[in-house]
Amino acid sequence: MFVLGLLATACVQPPDYPNEPELDYIGFNKTTIFQGVDGFPSDTLELRLAFTDGDGDLGYEDGTLDVTIIDNRDGFEQQRRLPVIPSQGVGNGISGEIRLRFPNKPCELF
Repeated sequence: MFVLGLLATACVQPPDYPNEPELDYIGFNKTTIFQGVDGFPSDTLELRLAFTDGDGDLGYEDGTLDVTIIDNRDGFEQQRRLPVIPSQGVGNGISGEIRLRFPNKPCELF
């Protein structure tokens, strides 16, 4: 029985992803977000991205900002870091989902 299990796992092929990381847009967790107001609970917009990386070296250890998000309504730019995912074993092809969270802030009155 053990030998049969060993043979079955030996047939599993590691993923064959390109070495360059690929990000694909999945979506947002909601289409509206409540305006920030002092004294009320905050709301959070979450951007979801799928990723694959053939050599498993996604993210930078030095804190480099590597994702730029631009709000097309007003041109506001924000930069974020991808998480550092350590290499795991010989077959370093990795895939998964990244969630970037954007909490609202209280609006400033002029």
